[in-house]
Parts: sequence; C-alpha cells; structure tokens
Amino acid sequence: MSYTHLNRTERDLIYRMQFQGHSQSAIARTLGRHKSTISRELRRYRNVTGHWWSPEADLKAGLARRRHVSSPKTGSKRLINSVLRLLRQRWSPMQIANHLRTIEFLNEPSMWLSHERIYQYVWDDKARGGTLYKQFRRGGKRYRKRGRNTKSLGPIKNRVFITARPKHIEQRDRVGDWEGDTMVGRLMKGYIATFVERKSRLLVARLMPNKRAATLNQAALRAFGNISKDFIHTLTLDNGSEFAHFKELEQRLKVDVYFAHPYHSWERGTNENTNGLIRQYFPKKTDFTTITPRRLERGRAQAQ
Repeated sequence: MSYTHLNRTERDLIYRMQFQGHSQSAIARTLGRHKSTISRELRRYRNVTGHWWSPEADLKAGLARRRHVSSPKTGSKRLINSVLRLLRQRWSPMQIANHLRTIEFLNEPSMWLSHERIYQYVWDDKARGGTLYKQFRRGGKRYRKRGRNTKSLGPIKNRVFITARPKHIEQRDRVGDWEGDTMVGRLMKGYIATFVERKSRLLVARLMPNKRAATLNQAALRAFGNISKDFIHTLTLDNGSEFAHFKELEQRLKVDVYFAHPYHSWERGTNENTNGLIRQYFPKKTDFTTITPRRLERGRAQAQ
C-alpha cells in the first residue's frame, strides 16, 4: 500500500485521543496507521513550547509539502534542461533558483529548487566525472569546511552577533535586511564596499581608497543614500576592523547592526555569493584603484 500523508481529520483525532490519555500504539490502531507514523508526527510538528496541536501541525505540514521540490537528478526533464541551460550561460545557482521560482515555473512549485540543491547536483556531477562545476563563475571553488573557530577578529567593541538577530529574518519575508563586506584589490590596492539585500538580492557598492573605519562609513552612507529608510532594517556584517565604527551607521541609517561569527562566512551567504559573482568582472588580480565608478556600476548590474 502506498503511503499517504495524514490529513486534518486524522490529526484532530490524534489530538483528542492524546488528550484522553491513549497511547501512541492505540492511536495508530484506531487510524489504521503504523505507530512510527504517529510518533514521527508528534515529534516533527511540536511548537516552541514542546506541545503538539492539530491545527498548527496541519498548517506546518502543508507548508513543508509546498517547500518540497523535485530533485534535478530524478525530476522532470524540463527542470533538468532548464538548470543545465542556465548553468551553461554561467548563471549562479542563486540566480537560477530565483529564476525558476519567479519566472520560468512561477505556477509550478514542484519545479522550484533551492540554490543549495543546485550546488549539490553540480558537485555530485563532478564526483561522477562531470564538468558542470566549470560553469561556475568562481571557477568551481567551494567554501572551506565550516568550523567551530570563534576567535574574535579586529577591535570591534560592543558588537552584537547574529544569534541575537530576529529569527524571522532567516525567512527572507521582507525587504530591508542587508549583508555587508569589503573586497580587496590586488596587492591591497583599492577596496570595494558591498551591501546586498537578502530578499531582493539588490546590490549596492562603493569604491574605497583605504580600509579605515571612517572611510567605510562614508562609503556605506553613500551606498544607501538612494535607498528609502523604509527598506533598511538590519545590517549583518563581517568582522573586519573597517566595521569598528558600526555604531555611527546604526545612528545615521537607523539600522540594527549584527555581526556574523568569525570564520562563519556562510552566515552572510547572500553577500559572499554576490562577491563571488563580482569577481567574474573584477578578478583578484585587479587593481581596484584603476576602477572608475561607472565601471563599478556596470559590474554591479551584471553581477545581480
């Protein structure tokens, strides 16, 4: 017999029988389900207080089903062909995922993929001897393994780490939550301050002659000069010493500033990925002092 998901009627019965003191085995027999199905249901959809409530569980289960997507390895040929076509055009996995969700398969949620799944597909292809990874703009380089090193960097006092940032920001459900970093030119010649909005992926960037904190703040204020204050809520930064005067940014931009943990670049994944795309237009051998604002603007537009 093929497996079917629990429905709302079954969940309501589970709730009533659990409230009446019946065991999970008794509930399973009544529903004609395996007891592991009941155990998994009660464990998976607990709320933050540790309790299970049928209406809330049914809502969470529905959201989880809508988030489920087909794998490029086993899914539709249309989906696979679309991913391969865009990879060959040197689109990034994040750009591909956004295109599938908002344009090509707008009304087909089963065809949506996360950028992490596309990366996984490409690395699996490489392990089998494939060459898809060579289509990446960053030359197929992977981030180094995530570690537990929390050593502090730079003279940044009174910083607030990302663990204190409101959890809803992870859902990307509003515009106004930004990530920031700086890029360094060849032989430390010139810098670029980059700020990326997490939901829209909008990138703003400014050239800097040096990496001093005062210079960074001036660049940040210019970068956000044309952005409405209604779309600037939080800013999550790297731990470079150029962000030491972040309190000024908080006051001038009316923004809450948070910091990723040292050596945890994936906590600013949107910004890190975008910086990698910018490197296609300004490789590491580039002397940033030779870049004009107009050239930077062209690169910014192409990297999005």
